Amino acid sequence: MKLPTYSVRVLAKVPNPPGPRGEPTWNSIEVGVFRTVDGQENQIGRYLRNYTTLFKTFLHFRRGGRDFALYSPRYTATRLLKLPECVDIGGEEPSGNGFCPVEYHVPCPDDGDTTAETGLYIECGFVAGCVWGDDSSWKIQYLDLSQAASGIVKRDERFGYIQLPVNMSLASAISTHTYDPEPEGPCQRIAIAVEHQFEVATGKDVTEK
Repeated sequence: MKLPTYSVRVLAKVPNPPGPRGEPTWNSIEVGVFRTVDGQENQIGRYLRNYTTLFKTFLHFRRGGRDFALYSPRYTATRLLKLPECVDIGGEEPSGNGFCPVEYHVPCPDDGDTTAETGLYIECGFVAGCVWGDDSSWKIQYLDLSQAASGIVKRDERFGYIQLPVNMSLASAISTHTYDPEPEGPCQRIAIAVEHQFEVATGKDVTEK
């Protein structure tokens, strides 16, 4: 029997109450979680997301033979969902100046980027999004998933301020590589595609930093 796959889709818009001065507010959305086994799909849960757009804010991954998902029920936080129970087990807390995820990527042992024997890169993930208010482009940040089974996900900007190229998925922009072990230990590297803009007449790099 094949391993189950998981997906989500928007079930309905959920109106929110007006603001403190009676001003209109955006809708939330009800998101259904679906599990497919041997071609049979069944809804196993649902959650409320407090933003009008789902983006690609649900990603199933496996850890130690168990199923989990990165997801964003509140638009300024990344959290962890235990599957198939659809139970929230922890993650980031929402923040007014938080990082708003729009897409996730978790390299897997069987996706061609690594091997089950080495187990390299299984503990990491990536998120694209922006800090609230800075939505001119999506930035790429790192996710430490080494404690995901315990409901802990840690995010950082270890690669600096890098932007996801326009019209490119996060999975397409990131390639994981394992190089031959060095004397001090294995060298693990990734390649990240970034976008540069150039002035045609001079060839000058005019990419906004």
